[in-house]
Amino acid sequence: MPSLEQQDIADNLMERQKLPWEKLNGSEIKAAWHISYGEWGPRRAVYRGGDVELITKGVFWGLGISLGLFSLIKILANPDTPKTMNREWQLKFDEYLK
Repeated sequence: MPSLEQQDIADNLMERQKLPWEKLNGSEIKAAWHISYGEWGPRRAVYRGGDVELITKGVFWGLGISLGLFSLIKILANPDTPKTMNREWQLKFDEYLK
């Protein structure tokens, strides 16, 4: 339905709502409720059915890839760093600093 026609229907219902609610029929009451509280326009759901799952998978994949790249770059940048600081490495580092 074109947006101009939707707006026309919404305006007509807004005028009808100003009358006592006893004068509205059932379909007008349902339409008024849907326009006021239904999932359309600004109240439309932000995410569809599988979007949340897709976004979650994408975030975890991105974190995993970035962590893997960080680890790879760190290993390739300086492969001579020891896993722990032992006495031999500390002495070698002190000589380097002199």
